[in-house]
Amino acid sequence: MVEIKSIAVLRCGMVCAVLYAFLGLLEALFVVPIMSLAPAGTPNAFPAGMRSMFGIGAFIFLPVLFAIAGLIGGIIMALLYNLVARWTGGFEVRVEQTTSGIGSP
Repeated sequence: MVEIKSIAVLRCGMVCAVLYAFLGLLEALFVVPIMSLAPAGTPNAFPAGMRSMFGIGAFIFLPVLFAIAGLIGGIIMALLYNLVARWTGGFEVRVEQTTSGIGSP
């Protein structure tokens, strides 16, 4: 058994930021077609600035927004894990050495 006693806070935040950026890009793939169908010039239409932000701009805006949220969320979760791990002993992980697979010698 291996025990995870603490997690590097900034590194966890960076990993979460990259993962969330990919999720933001994936979400942009759904938002752009939906926003292109949104009505324009009607009382219930999105303002012009929002249409462009959630149109093609979503491919830039959403990954950046998700990355920032992932960084902050990852840092908070790592800090909380490190605090709780002191009380509970942390996660216990079982690892096994294998000789096959990707990257093995």
